[in-house]
This record gives sequence, C-alpha cells and structure tokens, in this order.
Amino acid sequence: MIHSLALANVFHRKIRAALSISAVCMGVCMLIVMLGLSHGTLGEVADRVTSVGVELIVVPEGRNLIFTTGAPLSPKYKPMLEAIQVDGVPAVERAVAAYFHQIKLGGQEQRVFGVDRDDFKYFLGDRRWVDGHVYDQSGRFKNSVESKRNEQGAYNPDAVADEEIQLGCEMVIDSRLARVGRYKVGDKVEYMGRTFTIVGIFESGPAGRVFVPIQILQHFLNSGMPWSSAFFVKVTDAVRQRGEGAVRAVAKAIEDKTGKGVIEKASYEKMLYESFSQVYVFINVFSVVVLIFAVFFVLLTTYTMVLERTREIGILKSLGAGRWFLIRQAMAEALILSGVGTGLGIALSFGAKYAIERFRPLMTVEVAPEFILLGLAVGVLAGVIGSLYPAARVTRLDPATALSFE
Repeated sequence: MIHSLALANVFHRKIRAALSISAVCMGVCMLIVMLGLSHGTLGEVADRVTSVGVELIVVPEGRNLIFTTGAPLSPKYKPMLEAIQVDGVPAVERAVAAYFHQIKLGGQEQRVFGVDRDDFKYFLGDRRWVDGHVYDQSGRFKNSVESKRNEQGAYNPDAVADEEIQLGCEMVIDSRLARVGRYKVGDKVEYMGRTFTIVGIFESGPAGRVFVPIQILQHFLNSGMPWSSAFFVKVTDAVRQRGEGAVRAVAKAIEDKTGKGVIEKASYEKMLYESFSQVYVFINVFSVVVLIFAVFFVLLTTYTMVLERTREIGILKSLGAGRWFLIRQAMAEALILSGVGTGLGIALSFGAKYAIERFRPLMTVEVAPEFILLGLAVGVLAGVIGSLYPAARVTRLDPATALSFE
C-alpha cells in the first residue's frame, strides 16, 4: 500500500517529479564520468610507462616524468649511470636516453619520445609491428651525426647536408593514434618545420604514442648536443633476482652519485596519482555539491507534495494511520525520486563513456564498480536526507487542523 500510494503521489505532478529525477540523474552521471575520466586517463598513462623494459627512471632533481621536457641532462650521466655498482657488483645493464617534445597528431597534443633506434626495443617490448619498421632502419642518419662529433660530443649542425637530415625525419606511431588520425605507413607529417614520414605503426601500449630518432631532436632543438630529458635505467639480472630491495639500493646509489631524482617504475602509478591529487580534491568537493544539489531538489519536491496533501494526510490520521506509516510514506516518495534518478544517472554514465571514447578516442573513461557504488550511495543518501524534514512535518500535523485545510 505504501509503495502504491507513493508512486501515485510522485506521478501526480509529473513535471515536478521529472525535474527532481533529472537533477539526481545529472549529478550522479557527472560524478561517475569525472571519476572514470580521471582514473581512466591516468591509469592508462601509468600502464604505458610501467610497460617499459626498465626498472628506474632518472629525471632532473625536483621534476617528475610527467612534466619533464627539453634537454636538462648532459651526456656525462650515461657512462656515470652505467658504472654504478652496489656491493662491488655492476648494477646497471643499460641507461637509455630519451628526449621529450610535443607534436599535435590525431587532433590533440602528443608527447614525442626521442629514442635511439637501437634502444626502441626497450619501449616496444613484446608488442608486434602492425606495419612498417623502426625509424632510421639503416642507421645512416645516426652514423652520419655520430661521425661528426668531437670529444665533447658536439658537432656543427650546418655541416650536416639536407639530404642527410631527411634520413632522420622519420617517425613511428602506435595503432590507436593511427586509427584515430587515419594515418598509415608512408604518410607525411609536418613537425618542427620539416616533413616527417611515418615509417612504422606498432601495437598500442608502449610509454609513448609517437617515437622519433633522439638524434633528430638533438639536431633541431639542441644544436646537435647529445643532451636528453631523462634516462630509463635497466638494472642487471643479478639485481633483479635479489628483489625490490636491491632495485631500491640501486636507486639510492644513483641519487647519491648523480644528485638527480630517481623514480622506481613499480611506484610510478602511485606517484602519478599523487601528482594529480588536487584533481581528486576537486572531485570530492564536487561530490558534496552534487549531494547538496540532489538533496535540495528531492526535499523541495517531497515537501511540496506534503503541503498539497495536508487534507489527505489528516484523513489518513483520522482513519488510524500511525506516525511510522506516514514517515515511511514520505521517505518512499523521496527514495522513488532519488532511486529513479540514480538508476538513470548510472545508465547515462555508460552512454557518456561511449560518446567520449567515440569522439575523443585517445581518452579513456573507466566506469569501475566502485564509482557506480559511490554514485548509488550519493543518490540514495540524497533521497534519505531529502525526506527527513517533510517526514518530520507529516508527524506534527494535527488531524483536526489538517481536515480543515483548503
């Protein structure tokens, strides 16, 4: 009886009920999508970085991998890193230099990874080539500039012929970016005032979506000087076999030796989320605002329903309806509004996920079960809180006064 009365009362004023349901729906949907978008995007970035076949990442002190760009690390660090020992045992198998830059492809900014052609295997891992091959496959551009370096690693950029430079103007991209931008092997891309050729497409998953020879970035952006943005450090088998404690010991030895920051790949995801902690502060504040907004609409609708039915409530009381019956009636009405709104909001969040990933395919929205549970909790809580005052008012109505209400 309670539920049938509640449903009848809710749908007696369809437009007002629809507005309350819409308010809860939009709030819950926005909450789930914001959480899904932030966690999905950051989670995908973390997964791609942790896929690199190394254990440590060396960056300039006071910076992190997310915001590091340019070439702040001199070439002296490579031999220094590869000479690191722990307990008298060589600890570093390879220090891979990377140069970070930016390019606009697929309709949005992409981070370019400048990596030596021989080091690209550490980023590709066990992923397959969809089409084509690695850049500067013959090594002609790399060999050309390396042969011109002096003892300090410098060379005169003007001494490199234009046809030699064009050998290094090649890039490889991942399959997801290729699909979004409809790129294929052989396509030309304008970058740094030059025409680059896409020579390979690899399976998506590596740390970057776009890779070019590190030497070409150093040539154009650093006058040929072999400086870099970061070093990806692969430790020796002996260190790996000794576990995480041994890897941390290598990280400490690198910090002591170089004075640079060292990121353990295993803890990169945690560091990434900590770097964007303010985003989650905003989402938490937004969750409270959503709750208040939903409570207000549910309360207003339920309260006006109670006012409109003052006489009917008096009749129910005169016929013996008890206090808890009337409280449950008011709460049922509020919970119907918030429940329908919450259900629609959850359903709409899946539609929003599809739309975002359809029109912005490089973005990832993760509609995780815990986000759905949070949206459900916010919606139900809005109904419960929104029903408290109207329910309390119902219990205070005097039957005689209520019956005389017009």
